[in-house]
Amino acid sequence: MSKTKKLIITVSGICMALGLVICICALAFSGDIFGVMNMNSIKFEKNTYEIAESFESINISEIESDVKLLPSKDGKCKIEATESKSIYNKITVENGELKITRVDARRWYERIQFGPFGNISLTVYLPQNEYSALTLKTVSGNITLPSGFTFESARVSSTSGEIDIYSDVKGSLGASSTSGSIDIKGVNSASDISIKTVSGEIALESASAANLTVSSTSGGVYVKDTLAKGNFYAKTVSGRIKLERFDAASLEIRSTSGGVYCGLLSEKNVSAKSTSGSISAPENVNGAPCKITTVSGNIKVIFP
Repeated sequence: MSKTKKLIITVSGICMALGLVICICALAFSGDIFGVMNMNSIKFEKNTYEIAESFESINISEIESDVKLLPSKDGKCKIEATESKSIYNKITVENGELKITRVDARRWYERIQFGPFGNISLTVYLPQNEYSALTLKTVSGNITLPSGFTFESARVSSTSGEIDIYSDVKGSLGASSTSGSIDIKGVNSASDISIKTVSGEIALESASAANLTVSSTSGGVYVKDTLAKGNFYAKTVSGRIKLERFDAASLEIRSTSGGVYCGLLSEKNVSAKSTSGSISAPENVNGAPCKITTVSGNIKVIFP
């Protein structure tokens, strides 16, 4: 690069820096008429809404709110939401569906955030114990579905928030998260259960399903006191897979560097393969197929 070009680039950088300093000084002396210096001063308050219409399904779409479903104490549906003038929820009941959607009406410069908002929550008090379909998603908020509710089907997802599902789901259940953990207990599904994370851990306990699929990249998979009447498929890259008091009609487990431990309730025809990891599994046993493959992870299988 020539000296002339270097000089031009240096001068341009100095001019840009000076321009930025001048803009900040101008905003400070002008009293911040655009509100740029108060980007983190959004005032939130807790608002309560009462829903008079009846509904059978629930659809919730949030960003940073922690979402929790709780039983109503007075038989009425109420929604408590942390909101501001520019960040609020659109709540409707149409065709038997309660729909809650987060609305962000901030101006562009108000969206520049230096740190999180704080404790933002959405709590829905439900008058019934049973509902048809549940669709619930957040970006960074946690999701909690307590015991006592039953859904015909459920689709629950979050990017970085944790997911706790203790409600029962009679039909299909799908739960996914990128970096948040997923904890599921007491689900007795007559259909399929699918659980997926990237770096979050997966814990499934006291559950049953027609078919069960769990996958994670670096998070561990822990399944306990659970039955899959059909197929069980588990896959991780570096996460450990541990099954305790578990059974399925057939099993296929794959891992790259994560170890695999299977404590099964019935004998299986085990086919275990590892490139560099150790293998401890019963041989020459008749039973349903159990295929386990790792690259460097250890494998251990035990029967009653």
